[in-house]
Amino acid sequence: MQLQHLDRGWAARHGVASLSAIVALTLLAPAIAVGDSSSELTSDQVAAEILRVQAKADETATRWAEEHAESENLAELISAVQGDVAQSAVQYQKLENLLTQIVVDRFTGRSGGTIFVLGGNEVESMQRDALRALAIDNGA
Repeated sequence: MQLQHLDRGWAARHGVASLSAIVALTLLAPAIAVGDSSSELTSDQVAAEILRVQAKADETATRWAEEHAESENLAELISAVQGDVAQSAVQYQKLENLLTQIVVDRFTGRSGGTIFVLGGNEVESMQRDALRALAIDNGA
């Protein structure tokens, strides 16, 4: 999900350059205004300061763009994981409902067998083990 204003084309480069220029002027203005008559800045010093602040602003704008892209990637990942969690919750609920129905059927005798048969086939053994684990977990 890329926003239109983050296009890496001509407009984005000029937008970053404009942002850099604004930051540079904002940071440089106090340095020029503070200068008193005893510490006059030469034009070379002012030009060097402008270049330094411009480079710093460019670096900041680049980092911001990178971090914004990373933020969008993380938002997509979070959305995907939330979908997986919701799907797992639905599957868990279905399994829990099935186990509850098995317990009710066994307890009421609707399953056609005796209540909690001690012997029996493999399916009944697996059902007993699953119910025992569920009961132990719920009891804890």
